[in-house]
Amino acid sequence: MGLLAAGCSGGASETTTTAATTTTTSTTTTSATTTTTTTTPAPPSTNGAVEPLATTPGTPPAELDAYSATMEMGFDLGELAMDISTEGVWTTDAFSCTASTDMFGLGVEEHVIATSSQVWVDSGFGYQPSSLDDPNVASVIQSCPASPGFWERFSLPAGLDSATSERDEVNGIPARRIDLQEAVEGFSGLGLVPGLEGITLDTFTAWISDEGYLVALDMSATIDEAALADMGLPPEIDVNGSAGMTMRFELADLNDPDLMVEIPE
Repeated sequence: MGLLAAGCSGGASETTTTAATTTTTSTTTTSATTTTTTTTPAPPSTNGAVEPLATTPGTPPAELDAYSATMEMGFDLGELAMDISTEGVWTTDAFSCTASTDMFGLGVEEHVIATSSQVWVDSGFGYQPSSLDDPNVASVIQSCPASPGFWERFSLPAGLDSATSERDEVNGIPARRIDLQEAVEGFSGLGLVPGLEGITLDTFTAWISDEGYLVALDMSATIDEAALADMGLPPEIDVNGSAGMTMRFELADLNDPDLMVEIPE
């Protein structure tokens, strides 16, 4: 999916159906044989191929019981500008995400809440039951760092354990501050950024927790027209050769017992 297009739409997921299982046991006595059949109901449908709370080892959803997260991206397109921001809350039994896009003066906002068995979306008319196959739901989940779906797509360069770092903290979280600008010269992308061809990094810094998961990320870059087209920028928009991009991601409220996700009725 193109990065810019992800602010407004998403792709469909393959649907997987889990069938009910039947267990048959036989008990034999001297007078007769008794057969007992027990049917275990199938688990509730998640309305999509990926279980919403399924986590990837080494990422914040897998390592923490609760946290909040924000991510802001900005594009300076000459006379035009676009801003994408996502924020959300993760708990082990649910997560919530809000994605806001201000594209050339037009604002769009989507809200998603998910548990292990249900997804709801609010596009401005209140929360309604939905599906992971819904493009709006998929877009929000893939762009929101409070969602496990975000971390399935996100990646960092290998070898950070041995990278030069300085002690620092973000939102009270102890972390190693690492300058990634040199480390990513041969790197193929960051999940949200499909590749580095046509992208010149101006600053690129990551904060990694002592447990090894990403705590914060700060990046600024210059992107040429071809790379912008690959990201989903409409070809009719003239950026006069290049555009500026910024991205800032932060975790906060680690394992805060007061963090809750209110499930729609």
